[in-house]
Parts: sequence; structure tokens; C-alpha cells
Amino acid sequence: MSAGSSADLRSFVEQVRKARPSDVADVAGEVDPAHETAAILTKLEDKQRSPILVFAKVAGSPWPLVTNVCGSMGRLALALGCGIKEVTTRYAAAAEHPIAPVVVDDAPVHEVVLRGEAVDLG
Repeated sequence: MSAGSSADLRSFVEQVRKARPSDVADVAGEVDPAHETAAILTKLEDKQRSPILVFAKVAGSPWPLVTNVCGSMGRLALALGCGIKEVTTRYAAAAEHPIAPVVVDDAPVHEVVLRGEAVDLG
């Protein structure tokens, strides 16, 4: 997979993990999403670190949480497939010329589908 061509968030995190291992931090213990996740991010920022944080166990959720994906110019450059100096120009050009979404039947977003009573919006 070339730079800027990740098909989904999971693929991008793995791309970053391979290209810039220190840019991904895994948090294995259970965290409270209301305050603890932000506190961990703040502590890292105080130390001049801004990795992607992957929280494996989030209290009250069956899913992991990924945050701070766009926390560095290096990661933005990787996502956009350009050098750091070109990020601003590339991002502005993309914002001025958005591409239409493509609807597909099979994608990672379709891995978990909840309908009817199984949906909990609270």
C-alpha cells in the first residue's frame, strides 16, 4: 500500500505503525471515555508527544477507541501522500475540490451492523 492510499482507518493506523512506530501508542488497560482518554492524551502532549492512541478497552463499549490520528504533520503527510512542506497546499486543494463518496456493499464499516432493538443510542 503506497502513502496516501489507506483504504480505511484500521489500514492507516497499521501503515503508521510500520512507517513510524513511535507514532502509535497502544493502551491495553480499561479506560473511562469521559475523562481518562483525554487525560492520557494531555499528559503525552505535556511531554511533547502526540501519537495515535489506540485504547483497546473502553468502559461501556465493545469497541476500541482510536484518537489523535491527525496529531502530527508527519501523519498528515503520510495520509495525503506528500511531504510535510506540501501538507497545507495539498489539504487546501483537496478541500477546494472534494471528491464524491463511493457507495460500496463490502467495506470494513459493514463489519458490525446493528438494527432495531439492538441499536442503543443512549
